[in-house]
Amino acid sequence: MLKQSRTTQRYVPRQPDDEQVLTERIVNLAREYGRYGYRRVTALLRMEGWLVNHKRVQRIWRREGLKVPKKQPKRARLWLNDGSCIRLRPENKDHVGPMLRRAPRHAESTAECSNGGQAPHLLAPNSCTTGR
Repeated sequence: MLKQSRTTQRYVPRQPDDEQVLTERIVNLAREYGRYGYRRVTALLRMEGWLVNHKRVQRIWRREGLKVPKKQPKRARLWLNDGSCIRLRPENKDHVGPMLRRAPRHAESTAECSNGGQAPHLLAPNSCTTGR
């Protein structure tokens, strides 16, 4: 004997009538909003008029194998909202992409300070650069 009560052997799980429609809607919302998790999808469903519990959405979320992709840094994003991945490839050997650089420091681009030093280029005005 397995030492289980008879009620566990007779239990038949019930599935709500709207389970299939709700599952399709959750998958569509997850596809539409790629970075939304089950909690935010629950809020969207409630705004649409669904009477749904976050635990039920989480259960369907896990069953369907949905996951939120890890947040990636701005410069190295690979994913789009539809879940696809795109990486821009370099166009030539030394291609780095647009970068912000400081202007080159030349003798004509620096100002002489009253105490004999030079004020560096691209700094906010101070007593050395304004002559006070």
